[in-house]
Amino acid sequence: MPKIYLKNPNETPANYKYKIEKLLRKWGVENISWSEEFNIGVSVLRFRWQENSDSPLLISKFVISIPSEDDLTDQSKDNRTGKFSDKKYNRLKNELGNKEYRALFNLLKALFIAVEEKILSPSQIFFPWIEDFDGQTLYDKIQPSLHLTQKENVIKALKGVTDD
Repeated sequence: MPKIYLKNPNETPANYKYKIEKLLRKWGVENISWSEEFNIGVSVLRFRWQENSDSPLLISKFVISIPSEDDLTDQSKDNRTGKFSDKKYNRLKNELGNKEYRALFNLLKALFIAVEEKILSPSQIFFPWIEDFDGQTLYDKIQPSLHLTQKENVIKALKGVTDD
């Protein structure tokens, strides 16, 4: 997959997390929390948002995959010798999370612009990431059934609706 954005060496994961939180707060988001497990390559963002008093309270969870310690070690091999390179490892460690947090920031920014321009509603933009009381997102719940949306099944379902 092509990389469509440039590296910005002046930004760090902490900077992007700050930008993400600032953007979320601008939109009235509350209870922003991060949890990170770098050893297994996961960072999680959770927050609550209610557009107005008539809107549902949305609790959203974004799981961000980042390179794990094992991934960094594997990627730190010198391309010529195949041996572990401390220099390469340290460079990769310093860049850890940069592109992932930048991508999340850009995604959230685009989603809020879509709401602002009335292209989508808040519940539409956060639907896949709405979290239930068990910690599962709605996407996690419906993903096993996505195969049911294949063309043949959709045609059958639509015919069923029109065949009264």
